[in-house]
Amino acid sequence: MKGNVSIMRLNKQITREKSKHNFDGYKEIKTSFTKPKELVASVKEDGSFSISSSLSFLLTNKNIQVKIRPDGTQLVMLITRESGPETLRFGVSGTIKNYHLQKILKDLNISFPVYYVGEWDKEERLWIGNIVKKDPNYKK
Repeated sequence: MKGNVSIMRLNKQITREKSKHNFDGYKEIKTSFTKPKELVASVKEDGSFSISSSLSFLLTNKNIQVKIRPDGTQLVMLITRESGPETLRFGVSGTIKNYHLQKILKDLNISFPVYYVGEWDKEERLWIGNIVKKDPNYKK
């Protein structure tokens, strides 16, 4: 390469002062050592209802109202101010027992374990997950 090439860090961008190459329009690759974790909820045959650590961060120690689509293919968790028998509360472990949800899934002939992968709606303060066959966060 001809000439001096110096690299300066300005406003978190690396710029080249003297270069015969033009990289305008290129996408910058950022440091990323780990794959982002999916927001997952799971139900096991023993009635364990668990949420992934990334979903737990959003829902721990909050009153949650859980709804399931009649065919069992979608699960919704909404943060609510109310408390009572219709609300759940996940602790730090992210796992609780819920035999009602287990029974609904069993009655629908959905095989266990059941995984739901979804997205967080910040504005509505809710998570909507769709049923999947495998836990996408499981490493193997």
